[in-house]
Amino acid sequence: MDASGATPSTNIGLIGDDGCQIEFSSSMGDIRQGNPKLSFLKFVQSQDFFMRWTSIEWSANRLAYALGTGVTSISGTNEVLRFGGGPCPSTVALLLQHRKCTAAHTVNVRVWTATPENATIQTQMGDDVHGFPMAFAAQRSATNWAGGSLASDSQLVEVDIQLS
Repeated sequence: MDASGATPSTNIGLIGDDGCQIEFSSSMGDIRQGNPKLSFLKFVQSQDFFMRWTSIEWSANRLAYALGTGVTSISGTNEVLRFGGGPCPSTVALLLQHRKCTAAHTVNVRVWTATPENATIQTQMGDDVHGFPMAFAAQRSATNWAGGSLASDSQLVEVDIQLS
């Protein structure tokens, strides 16, 4: 996970036992004709892609990305997050690499540009392990991380499944 526009090189850190969830959705429209009106043509009205996980590692940068706003800095040996008042959410690039147990069978999910799906993070400070829900929604991107043009039907996400 890094700022959008380049291949992410920052690991999202440790995630909870529930792993990472990805969601694809297409909402369909329907043109009806005749009497009685019968479905004549279906078309896609909207498409979305979401990626969600629970981070169990404290990181000011990751929290700022998940909140969509915030200023981070290093002060001595402390990582600092300052939050509140930023009206424009930042965008991030997301790369999920899921390595399956069979050699060379890796699934790469590339989200060219994303913003927080719901910028609410809540954790229970009394828990032994703190969990930070992270949820991102893909945003249309005309280019991939290398600056290459993306076709109009490929501008949210790319899933690359290595078979051997």
